[in-house]
Amino acid sequence: MKRKYSIPVLQLIVLNFTFFLLFSCQREPSFDVTYFGELRKVMKSNDLSAHADLSDFAATANFYAIGALENLAGEITIINSEPYITTVRGEKLDLHQNFEFGAAFLVSAQVKNWQSFEIPINIKNLEQLDAFIVNKAIEVGIDTAAPFPFKLEGMSDRFSWHVVHWDLLDSIHSHIKHVQSGLNGVWMDQVVEIIGFYSNKHHGIFTHHSSNMHMHVRTKNNEVIGHLDDLVLGANMKLYLPK
Repeated sequence: MKRKYSIPVLQLIVLNFTFFLLFSCQREPSFDVTYFGELRKVMKSNDLSAHADLSDFAATANFYAIGALENLAGEITIINSEPYITTVRGEKLDLHQNFEFGAAFLVSAQVKNWQSFEIPINIKNLEQLDAFIVNKAIEVGIDTAAPFPFKLEGMSDRFSWHVVHWDLLDSIHSHIKHVQSGLNGVWMDQVVEIIGFYSNKHHGIFTHHSSNMHMHVRTKNNEVIGHLDDLVLGANMKLYLPK
């Protein structure tokens, strides 16, 4: 016997099926993003104290993290459990590859496996990159309402960077003053590895109020490792998302 449905019942069936498709496309995350301290407390309250001890993560496998040292004495970049801590000494960067530091703020995740995607040549600036990352994340089932890590690898046409070296007698903060406090620069045509965290809900916590992304950059020969301020992507760059 054929079953006949009234219009409201049919609408309910279609609605339930739509919800099933939406939620079935999102998978359980293979990572947990954790953050310590808040950027806005640094900026507004001059809170430069340590909110995380990096030595707590020394034995953590597949660990990725970026942030700033306590007292804003340098930058923290950890790539697959390898620490790259950069501080400023005169006109030079010092690289410290150990975990004996405290973090004023830090965002981190464990990622065991990554999946890669070619970035189209027409994706050049950070605004275009933002949209591409979100679309790819949705495509592979990552919940973009929650924060997630990502990586970029390949040739950069141009990038600007800085490593903070704050004057503790100064309690008035701004991004420009952070950039100018230590070393900064613009580099052209470099092979880079970039570690980033994406969220449109953590402005002032681990991203700046005007950006959904917080990123650190490392050049191939470790000459520059620090906060990424701007980026023009080159050809054959790849995006990596957690698998």
